[in-house]
Amino acid sequence: MVAEQTHRYPRWITFSIEVLCALLVGGTTLLAGRDILRYIWSTYDLDLSISRYLPWFTDVVTALGGGATNHGLFSPTALLPSLTWWMLALLFSLLARNSLPTIRTSPRGMLVEFSGGWLPIPWESLTAIKVTEDFGAERFVLFAEASKDYLTGWHRLYGFLYRFSLRRGFLITSAIQNFDGLVKTLLSETDRVARALDRINTVKLQENTASPLFRFMLGPASFFSRRDSSEEGVAFSAGPVSGPIRGSYPARISGLFTWGAMLLAVLTLVRYVIYWLEFLALTFTDLLRLPVFDRLMVTQQQTLAPWWLLVAAHLMAIAMFSLLIALRHTLPEIEARAEGLAVRHFNRWIVLPWARIAAIKVTELSEDSQVVLIQASGGLPPSTRFASLLYDGSFKPGVLLTSAISSFEPLLQRVVLEVTRNQSGQVDLDDSPIFQSDAYSPLLFTSMRAAASIDRQIEDIRETNDTTAISTPRLLRAANPMLWLAVLPALLGFAERSIHRALLPSPALIVMCLLIVVIGMIEWPVVALAAETYDEMSGGGEEGHRPFYLYPTTQIPRALPLLGALILTLLGVPALPALLWLGAIGWSFMLAAGLWGTLYDWRGSQLLLGGAIPAIFQMLVLFVYMFALR
Repeated sequence: MVAEQTHRYPRWITFSIEVLCALLVGGTTLLAGRDILRYIWSTYDLDLSISRYLPWFTDVVTALGGGATNHGLFSPTALLPSLTWWMLALLFSLLARNSLPTIRTSPRGMLVEFSGGWLPIPWESLTAIKVTEDFGAERFVLFAEASKDYLTGWHRLYGFLYRFSLRRGFLITSAIQNFDGLVKTLLSETDRVARALDRINTVKLQENTASPLFRFMLGPASFFSRRDSSEEGVAFSAGPVSGPIRGSYPARISGLFTWGAMLLAVLTLVRYVIYWLEFLALTFTDLLRLPVFDRLMVTQQQTLAPWWLLVAAHLMAIAMFSLLIALRHTLPEIEARAEGLAVRHFNRWIVLPWARIAAIKVTELSEDSQVVLIQASGGLPPSTRFASLLYDGSFKPGVLLTSAISSFEPLLQRVVLEVTRNQSGQVDLDDSPIFQSDAYSPLLFTSMRAAASIDRQIEDIRETNDTTAISTPRLLRAANPMLWLAVLPALLGFAERSIHRALLPSPALIVMCLLIVVIGMIEWPVVALAAETYDEMSGGGEEGHRPFYLYPTTQIPRALPLLGALILTLLGVPALPALLWLGAIGWSFMLAAGLWGTLYDWRGSQLLLGGAIPAIFQMLVLFVYMFALR
């Protein structure tokens, strides 16, 4: 028997959810209200006589787009988009506000908070407790299933989010107060009730039913580089050493790349058609009175060079489809054969002879999670260069695989064995050994395990004393990732104005893009010098100029949200690119704070100041982007 206990989530978590829901509902309500007012004003005569008493009323109506007398401009169907977003915001708020409920336990059962009330759940009504853990088994998400008599129909949506099931249940995360005690109570009380009712099956933690969504949210390292015991059934058998060994990824990984690429392809085609419709509308203005064309958002600036719409359409299509092909084959299905390594590209197999393999680089994330890059001297499609770009920033053809692939160990052993046999015919890249068991991937390792990556970089750089001084070759190597981080915001600015808005590039735009690159590059020496100076003022100074070499490589992960923002900008998605950019700034703050905390052992206000300096610089770049380019 257990005493009554109450388990709540920290206030900062619940408050953040409340603020997010309030912003979403408030913003969509304003948009829906604006469209409703515009529809009323376009349907009925708008009386502006009140403006004699309220002079600002006319300005408000004009700002809202009112005063139109064309009844076809705002038909009732024109309200559907804003009302749909409003309803989706309400649905999201309902689910989000009740996703992390307060739980009260007692000898008779539980009380689960829902929508301001309590749902009583007896212990005997619990049917399963499914577990999803992160990479280091430090954070958990539990899904407790219960019989339908005690939970609402809304709780089916949590089951769908967890594992695409319609069974009713509620979520429990390790952030809740006294998480371990709550789990022990759930197991002990359900076991006690099962014995009292002479049940054979008791509720146990089901660790083989992890959620793909929450597994990815807890950390991409576990999602992409680990294989569950429940997924071993789909693995290919290794077979004899001399026979072919095939490896494929679980459905959660292959489905993500396949369906994600298909979704982006559909959005790209839709966007491409919209460009053509806008071009036709600007060329033949009478089309603007026809259905579909009357919904296009053409601007006066586009009339100056309507042909640029077609240029922007093809630039967008080329960029998106090139990226889609690379993303679709980032983790391909492979097979080790006698004649070489077969790589599945679309619906055909490309056989790479063993003699063409030039390097095998292995990055160990943990004892049971590895990322491997197999680089070749040729014989692979150009899209495979994206794998090397992700791994080490190079543009060499390569194949990326993780330990989540079936038959990973025998497959890797076979590849190493065959490459060793053909080593005499190898073309060595960069005078490095072919098999590199301790290779380092700055982007992947730092993105998946930031703390371990920062520790490793600091340990490596401290092994040589000359890293405390300025070295031109080292600075040039460090400048490469920093240049990528500086160029991405400039590409965002160009894509937003010249491709998304389809405006002919002007000299001012080119100058602003160059200014963004310059500000991004200045961030590197300013942040490194500020950290070095502050450390000397605090009585340190032993690390010398090492921040100049460490800062760019530890900031590489923020390129991922910036790349996502670039993709969304090309597709014409509003608002989300700016949110991703803000997310990149927040990630940069955390990475910088982690670097200074490990390198200088800073704590408290020192750590906040060290992380705030790069964030301020990036906010300056965002300011230039939002105000100078728009």
